[in-house]
Amino acid sequence: AFISSFALRESYDRNWFSLYGVNGLRKDQSSSLSWSNGVRWRLDLGYQEIPHRFSETGRTPFSEAGQGVWTLPDSLQSKIQGTPSTYVATMTDLLAGASPVDLSFRTDVSRARMRARPARGWQFELKGTRRQRSGKKPYGAPFGFNSAIELPEQISQRMVDADARASFQRERVNVELTGGVSLFDNKVDVLRWDNPKRLTDTTYAAAYVAGDGSR
Repeated sequence: AFISSFALRESYDRNWFSLYGVNGLRKDQSSSLSWSNGVRWRLDLGYQEIPHRFSETGRTPFSEAGQGVWTLPDSLQSKIQGTPSTYVATMTDLLAGASPVDLSFRTDVSRARMRARPARGWQFELKGTRRQRSGKKPYGAPFGFNSAIELPEQISQRMVDADARASFQRERVNVELTGGVSLFDNKVDVLRWDNPKRLTDTTYAAAYVAGDGSR
C-alpha cells in the first residue's frame, strides 16, 4: 500500500502554506513544503528518494568484512591454488550455493530555498541541496581466463551544494554579493577483495594447458 498523491493548501491573512507529495511510503517518494508571507518571505523545502536497482537475483560468494572489503574462505583459496586445473568447476559450484545480494542503491535528495525582501531595495536568497547515496552496485572482477564472478561495490557518498546571494538596489546604486560552497564526502573510497588466482612465473603455455590461465 502507498499514497499515490496528497496535497494540502491553506492561507491565512498574508501567509500561504502548501504541502504536496507523491508515492508516499514507497521507495521513490517525494514531497515538498512551501510557506510565504506576501512578497517579503518565502521558504521552500523538498525531499525525494531515487532508487537505482540493477538486479534482484544477484548472488555472490564473497563475505563483507567491512565497508569496501570483501573476502573469500581461506580453504577455497587453498584448494584452487593447490589444484588450479579445477578452478572453473570449483568457482561454478561455489556460485551455485552463494547467498543472494541486493544490487541496488538509493539517492536521497533534500532541497531548501529561502528568499526574503525585508526592506525596500534589499533582497536575500539562500539555497542548498544535499544528496546522500548508499547501497551496492555490481563491479565485474576478473578471476581467470574467460571466467568472472560478480563483486558488489559498496556506495556511501554525501554531496552538499549551497549558495547565498544578497543585493541592494536604490536609484543609481546596485550592489550584489554572492557566495557558495560544494562538499563531497566518500566514505568508501577503496575497494579490496580476495582474488584466488595464483600469479606465478610459469610460462603462458604451461599455465594454459594446466587450465590456470596465469602468466
